[in-house]
Amino acid sequence: MGYFYTPFSASVHSTWHHISRLNLQVCENPLHRYHKTPIDPDLPPEPDYLYRAAKYVQKTFTLFDATFSVQVAVPSAFDQLVETLNNFGEDSKDNAAPIPDTPDSTKSSASANAS
Repeated sequence: MGYFYTPFSASVHSTWHHISRLNLQVCENPLHRYHKTPIDPDLPPEPDYLYRAAKYVQKTFTLFDATFSVQVAVPSAFDQLVETLNNFGEDSKDNAAPIPDTPDSTKSSASANAS
């Protein structure tokens, strides 16, 4: 496993470094010896984590299909997600950069260079 696995493992297993970083704050009362108290912050969505999580689920499905000779006749949910992410905000931002390593990235680059 590589470093890409760590954020998912830490949050799924609720390890202390993940909890401490995101769900605890230092008490400001010095008489309490700066212990930490729980918080539930309203964090913004993180599209990169959505993309990476979907990519690893897709790898799992692909391995399962290959191992058990499963033939899938429907489009990949991962490919649909990548297409949606690439087109997200297209109405408001015509020059948005596509996500790298996708089938649409070469098409978008070619059309941008033609302009």
